[in-house]
Amino acid sequence: INELLVGLSGVFVAVLALGFTIWQVILTRIHNRISYRPILVLATEHSFEKKSFTVVLANNGLGPALIKSFRIRVGDRVIEGDHSNVVFNLVKELFSNVKYTISCGGISDKYCMPPSEIFNILSISFPEDVPMTSEEILEWLNTADLHISYESIYGEKFELDSKD
Repeated sequence: INELLVGLSGVFVAVLALGFTIWQVILTRIHNRISYRPILVLATEHSFEKKSFTVVLANNGLGPALIKSFRIRVGDRVIEGDHSNVVFNLVKELFSNVKYTISCGGISDKYCMPPSEIFNILSISFPEDVPMTSEEILEWLNTADLHISYESIYGEKFELDSKD
């Protein structure tokens, strides 16, 4: 009977150890889902004196953001173009008869944005003699709605909308 008790207690300890290990794996996975979440944010900077405006996209989370779609809308209309020129097409449409200097970029679908990356979406400046005030230019730029759908490495879905 002593040998049976020793054997059963060994099995009992092994089952407890296995249960504890499985529980720790589950907790670690939950922790990783929360910790390695991407957090995309838009940041803007403007100088009214110089009539210059910048929009950047940053991943402030600890996990990569898997970009699923990058779309710009003005009203009900989607601005057409591939990832490299959709921002340029937007500016060309908004400021068709005004001079400006521009540096812009777009993010392609299926792009993986690593943590801490800052991506320049738009830098635009206007000469002083442009017949628009900085406030009017900013108002025109704010008519555009940038919408980005992205996922975490765990398949969690997120949306970033510049109007929210």
